[in-house]
Amino acid sequence: MLVRLRGEKWGGGWYMSDSDWVRVYGDKNLYTAGNIRGGTVTSEGRATVGEYLQLNGVATAGTACAANGMIGRTSTGRSLSCENQIWKVNGSSAPNCTAMTIPGYDANDVTTYACPVGYTKIGWDTTGSAMRFSSTPGLVVGQNDYATIFCCQL
Repeated sequence: MLVRLRGEKWGGGWYMSDSDWVRVYGDKNLYTAGNIRGGTVTSEGRATVGEYLQLNGVATAGTACAANGMIGRTSTGRSLSCENQIWKVNGSSAPNCTAMTIPGYDANDVTTYACPVGYTKIGWDTTGSAMRFSSTPGLVVGQNDYATIFCCQL
């Protein structure tokens, strides 16, 4: 069944020529002051928004994302972008960092102790009264009672 709604004066209207798409006669523009709603909006060219773009999708910085180039937001509203399939915070030149104190013995050597997923170790500091050796033979990295490693999302 062919469905058609045509406005003769201006040459526009709607029709269906297959089971998937409602089409516009003459490739006319579609205008409404109301809402258009759907599961996915796809643009074959540039998308322009006349006011603000509200993102309802909440993601967590440092976690995995599906496709590079996606834009999301944190629960507090900071914008995120998917880079190398990891959500990264946008708009700040200052990295998000944390300091972690680890006990001072060889099993928790500062050169091999891992930062949380999504973080990179940028340095360490040590305190105590005895020598602290690295897992690299002959490399002394400080004292051995406690150490602090510094991890940042870069």
